[in-house]
Amino acid sequence: MLFIMLIFFAISSPIEKEDKKITPEKRTSTATKPPKNNSTDISFIMDSQKAKKGKKLLHDILIAHNIVDQFYYEPYLFGEGTANPKLNISLPVGVWANLTTDQQAALEAYVSSEIITVWRTPFKYSVVKANSPAAIITKKNVKNMYFYDWEIIEGKITNNGRDILHEKTISTGEKWQDKDLSKYF
Repeated sequence: MLFIMLIFFAISSPIEKEDKKITPEKRTSTATKPPKNNSTDISFIMDSQKAKKGKKLLHDILIAHNIVDQFYYEPYLFGEGTANPKLNISLPVGVWANLTTDQQAALEAYVSSEIITVWRTPFKYSVVKANSPAAIITKKNVKNMYFYDWEIIEGKITNNGRDILHEKTISTGEKWQDKDLSKYF
């Protein structure tokens, strides 16, 4: 058993070093770097009426599909074990196309604003538990997230009506990279 654990450690160590090299290359924006959690520069995001409208809109959309599991009523982390996790929300196919530009912007503001929640409580939107072996890596990775590390995806609702499949990414925060965030909130 000890031999197997040593092999796993030897194999996983170079991967962790490689991930550390990826992060600084992608994270060059000064406009979207996460401020310290006690900073006041994020107050315009936390108090954003647009983000609050987006939260209500997501809830209203999913209420219309009343069988969909409660899991989808909030954003969820994807790839939290990697150097570049994303905060996602899922919509049933066709919903995004029927929203106005303002409604789409509200959903984008909402998912982006919840990255502050992820910094403060890293396991709120994660399937990884705070006491699991992967918790240390998850916590480190989500603390390095930026306001543009989000995606809105759409997909068909499964036959049992509970889940939304990930068929297509319809909006990402990449378009916000190196931009003044105040215009999005």
